Amino acid sequence: MKMFSGESSGELILEFETPEEFEEFFDEADRNGYFELPPHGVPKNVVFRARAIGSPRSRKIKPVKILHSGEATIIHLVHSSASQTKTTKAVELPSQPEESLEGSDAVASATAEVGTSLFDQIRALTITERVALALKADLMERRILMQENNSKINEFLLRNVRITEQEVAFMARNAGIPMQNLLAIAGNRPWMNHEAVRGAILTNPRTPAAMIMDMIPTLSAQDLLRMHHAPYLREDIKATVRRELKKRKIKIRDNL
Repeated sequence: MKMFSGESSGELILEFETPEEFEEFFDEADRNGYFELPPHGVPKNVVFRARAIGSPRSRKIKPVKILHSGEATIIHLVHSSASQTKTTKAVELPSQPEESLEGSDAVASATAEVGTSLFDQIRALTITERVALALKADLMERRILMQENNSKINEFLLRNVRITEQEVAFMARNAGIPMQNLLAIAGNRPWMNHEAVRGAILTNPRTPAAMIMDMIPTLSAQDLLRMHHAPYLREDIKATVRRELKKRKIKIRDNL
């Protein structure tokens, strides 16, 4: 990460080499409620603009409190008495109807007031605004949007180019996921090549039985054993899995 002065007075730019580095940094910062910078070079009343090279996304941060020590400068994002709140977090609001959500001009940036949690900010949006946000949401925003389990929001989360295989697997494990979202994941070959996503689809009780039955002969031993131990898998599917294990002479273990 590099830090340098912005175009306006009192603004500092935090520039990350990759979007992944950007996300990891703020994932930890949002969990802790603060982040650390070098001990010098951070003035009072500073506003940060964080961005990643090669990404159009940015995050504006107005610290709640800045503490200087000999070893580091601590940038507090939340009040110490309210560790669950988040401070100025860029939330994207739509400027056009839902039909235009995929356009790059479909959302506009708005900064939330200090003291309002990111969860509350997002829940205050309309469904159309949340769908628009899902398309470009960062890690923390995606985690909150996933909790709604709304088929349209999920659809746009799955279109988000920054979504990870771990997040897709989390969605695929949800027994209440809308069927169209489940099928969209199952029909995506790169995702299904990822072990966690494939395992989630194979053991989700909502996955169509015919789809799983067609996949069983091509599955690895580890996939078959995972399905055998899955607690909520349909009995007819489990019976087919047991036959395949027996056919391949794969020993069934008590634990994976």
